[in-house]
Amino acid sequence: MTKTPKSDIVLHQTLNQGLLIKIMNKLYSLKLEIQHKLAIFLVVLSILGSNIPQVVKAESSLDSHWAYGTSVEIGLPTAQDRQPRKIVTVLATAYSSTIDQTDDTPFETANGMHVYDGLVAANWLPFGTRVKFPDLYGDKIFTVNDRMNAKYTHTNVDIWMNAPRQVVNEFAAKRIKMEIY
Repeated sequence: MTKTPKSDIVLHQTLNQGLLIKIMNKLYSLKLEIQHKLAIFLVVLSILGSNIPQVVKAESSLDSHWAYGTSVEIGLPTAQDRQPRKIVTVLATAYSSTIDQTDDTPFETANGMHVYDGLVAANWLPFGTRVKFPDLYGDKIFTVNDRMNAKYTHTNVDIWMNAPRQVVNEFAAKRIKMEIY
C-alpha cells in the first residue's frame, strides 16, 4: 500500500468539506421545501462521497502513520433505556379479530394497518404511541394503532391477541400499570 502524505489527505478533505458547506448554504437560501433540499443534498453527497477519502489512524508495532483509502467499522450510538413519559393505571381488556369484537374488517386497524402482535387500541392516545405493561408483559413494547368503541374513553385500552376466543375471554378486564413512552 502506498502512503499518501498527511498534508495531501487533509487538504483534499478540507476542499470537499468546504464544497459541502457551500452547497448546504446555497440549499438553505433556496425557496424549497425541506424534503426537496434534503434530496438534493443527498444526491450531491453521494456524488462527492466517492471522492472523499476515508482517513483512519493506523497503528503498527513500529510507528503510527496515516493510511489512505482504508475503512473502519463505526457503530452507531445506542440510546440508554428510556424512562416512561408517564405511568398510568388503565383498565385493560383483550380482543381478537372476530366480527363480533370488531367492525366488518377484523384484520385491519383503525389507521389501515394489518393486525400484529403488540397492537393496542386506545381512544385517548395518538396513533404510534409506544406503551409497556410491565406487570403482565415485562419489557415488551406495544404500539397504539387501533381505536376502541367510542363509548370507551380515558384510561381504557384493548390489547389485540392472536388467540382463540377462550384465551381472550380469560384475560377479562384488568386494572394494570401502563408506561407511556
